[in-house]
Amino acid sequence: MANPGQNYQVGDVIFDRSLPRRRLLFAGASDNKWFIHYERGGRGVTQFLAVFKVDSSDGAQLLWGGAGANRARSLGTLRKMLAGGQFSDTDNY
Repeated sequence: MANPGQNYQVGDVIFDRSLPRRRLLFAGASDNKWFIHYERGGRGVTQFLAVFKVDSSDGAQLLWGGAGANRARSLGTLRKMLAGGQFSDTDNY
C-alpha cells in the first residue's frame, strides 16, 4: 500500500509493476478500534474503509469493511458518508 500522496497503480493497464495497487488516504485509532480509509486502482478507482479491533492477545480482528464511490478528505466527511450509507459491505474490500 502506498502512503498518502505517493504514486500507485491507478488503472487496470499496468505500466510499472513496482507500484502497489492500493494507496492509504488516512487512518485513525480510538482505544482498541482502528480504521483505514484507502483507495484501490483497477478498472475504476474505488475507496474502501476497514475497521479493526486490536488487542494484545488476538492481534487485529476485522470488525467491518466496505467500499464506496467517493473518497473522504476528512474524518468528519468519512463519518457522514458512513452514516449516510455511502459505503457498502457487499463488495470485496
